[in-house]
Amino acid sequence: MSPIGVESRQTLSHAYRMIAFVWIGSLITMSPIGVVSRLHYMENTGRGKYKCRESWPSDMCFEAFTLFLDVVLLIVPLIIMSLTYTMIALTLKNNLRTYSHGVNVGAGLLT
Repeated sequence: MSPIGVESRQTLSHAYRMIAFVWIGSLITMSPIGVVSRLHYMENTGRGKYKCRESWPSDMCFEAFTLFLDVVLLIVPLIIMSLTYTMIALTLKNNLRTYSHGVNVGAGLLT
């Protein structure tokens, strides 16, 4: 058994599901950019060049989407990583405490 006990969830089908979840979530999260993007003519170039820019219906929509991206891409991962590392540290601390009670650390021999 692994130290954290997750080997039963580490299967190839689970990996495929997680990859699909990440791709679908990414496409859904960024789909508004595809909806609001417009091709704009660049007048100062003299060559008929165009550039693709976001054209939001209102500043409030732009700010709401930016805030959503900040939360989803920065805050949520930070919280998940903090909780995960806290759980790992507590598990290691408990395992170390359990191990040290059954071992004579000074002599290196089991008691």
